[in-house]
Amino acid sequence: MMGVWIALACVLCVGCVPLGVHIRYRDNSGYIQLRIGSFRVASIPSKRTARRGQTKGQKNAFTSHAKAKNQQRNLHDYWPLVRLVLDFLHDFRRKLRVNNLYLKVVFGGGDPADISVQYGYAWAIAGNLMPFIERYFIIKKRDIKLECDYTADKTVVDASLDLTITVARLLSIGIYHGWKILRNYFQITNKVKDGATL
Repeated sequence: MMGVWIALACVLCVGCVPLGVHIRYRDNSGYIQLRIGSFRVASIPSKRTARRGQTKGQKNAFTSHAKAKNQQRNLHDYWPLVRLVLDFLHDFRRKLRVNNLYLKVVFGGGDPADISVQYGYAWAIAGNLMPFIERYFIIKKRDIKLECDYTADKTVVDASLDLTITVARLLSIGIYHGWKILRNYFQITNKVKDGATL
């Protein structure tokens, strides 16, 4: 009996562990950190990488047309899944927590009159955008700073964002919505196959 209680306690502890993403941007560079609790498990620097050019041979025009037609038909058949995905995103948004939202913009590097106009536009955008964000997301802490520096050489943007969701919440919505999406996917796939054989 004691082992059952210990196992239950371990499951509850694991379920309460937060999974988080920390995003930081400053001076045209930034990074993304994935976290489990207070431990950082991965870091992705946002560096631009050159794309490698790849040459591909031309495909037969008839085959391409047939594939495009089949893709259009498949998209129409699987369109009901879009509603289920939107339901998942809606539930995921409700479970997500914004622990910290920080944004600091220092306007500079131009004519003082232009800087003042940009500053005013920025506050107008922030004033209209923040109520919308707070309506759809749970934000524990936010700090928005807009400043002017007429002696600065350029405009500087410093931003960070911390998002978390517990393991239990992620598993609950993942299992619930995942089962619905998979069940409907296989139902639609069977209907498409039956229709193709007729």
